[in-house]
Amino acid sequence: MRTSSFADCQAAWDNMEPEEIEEEEEEEMGKISLTEMSKEFIALKKKWTAKAKICTLETLPDFIREMTENYEHDYGTSCYIAAIAAIAAARAISHSSQGRIAATQVGIITHLFIMGWRYADNKTGLHLIDYDDLLYPQYEDKHEKTIDKVVWASIRDCAKELMKDADKGTQDYQHWQSILDGVVPFGYKVEE
Repeated sequence: MRTSSFADCQAAWDNMEPEEIEEEEEEEMGKISLTEMSKEFIALKKKWTAKAKICTLETLPDFIREMTENYEHDYGTSCYIAAIAAIAAARAISHSSQGRIAATQVGIITHLFIMGWRYADNKTGLHLIDYDDLLYPQYEDKHEKTIDKVVWASIRDCAKELMKDADKGTQDYQHWQSILDGVVPFGYKVEE
């Protein structure tokens, strides 16, 4: 399965054709229609991103309503407002009596959000890569193709489970068998 990078998503969004909406429909809904490529949305996105940074628990509900109830969103703009709302919620908690969220906690929150939202069924773990680190030689160790022993054990357990109901003649089955035989896939090495 091929994973999409942000660049892939951005390119797909950039190539989308804006939907044509008739004026009567717009007036009927009472909402302003936005498309991702419109100047109006680009300006609003910048404004909302700035506003999200200063959200509090008190201002959060109105902020989310402002983004959702006053505008008709397309496929792309709805992605942005969901992300901006999530960031605003995290910032609001950081600005609450719970205290500031530290940089380390931001990393944990990001990971938990991605696991809970996109990869809720993931059984073996997830590794995020910041490709900006490739610009700095001191981060070389972050980009070694290694997995730890716990993740490797989890991958092997999942492979064994998947094989139970699989057709032995499939490429997947053969791949899972090689994992059980100790072959670490795709050039990865298990950390000692």
